Amino acid sequence: MDLCNIYFDNGKYIIVNQETGETKDFELAKPKATKKATKKVEDNDPTPRLTLLDNKYELNQAAVELLGVEPDDRLNINYEKDGQYYRAVFGTDINFGHPGTGNKLTKSNTVSCRGKANVELARFGSEFTIEPHPDKDGLFILKGEKDVIANNVIDENITVKDDNIDDILDLAADKEDTVITNFDFTL
Repeated sequence: MDLCNIYFDNGKYIIVNQETGETKDFELAKPKATKKATKKVEDNDPTPRLTLLDNKYELNQAAVELLGVEPDDRLNINYEKDGQYYRAVFGTDINFGHPGTGNKLTKSNTVSCRGKANVELARFGSEFTIEPHPDKDGLFILKGEKDVIANNVIDENITVKDDNIDDILDLAADKEDTVITNFDFTL
């Protein structure tokens, strides 16, 4: 029976036969990295849709076809007043007339939408249908679950009482107090 010693040196195992002094070195086979198979969900929805997520939005295949965009094309969302409401207007940087602006469409049909841009779009909802703009070719309207009223900017830190403010703040009542004469600016 042969007695052997096993050593590990520079990533290799070395076997030394104690009787003969013969050495054999070998490496253990490294396991191959396996790639997880991702199942692509088939998108058969004929309605063009945009879905707002945490830091991005996603377009379905019908929306990509309607916009006529490919990966690396840039997309923008702007807002315009329509009567008493605001609406989100969607399109490519070229159709808005501002080449090189906006965020790129990825191969998975998502576009980065972070921070203030995400919060602003979330005011309109999280699921949007995409409809052609009635007045501007190449641009589209995002119809969300919510309508945003144009004049709903209310600062909760300001309170207005129903007192007659004209009586309280009548600055023109005493005109002699409003005239400045012989004011000296020297120190």
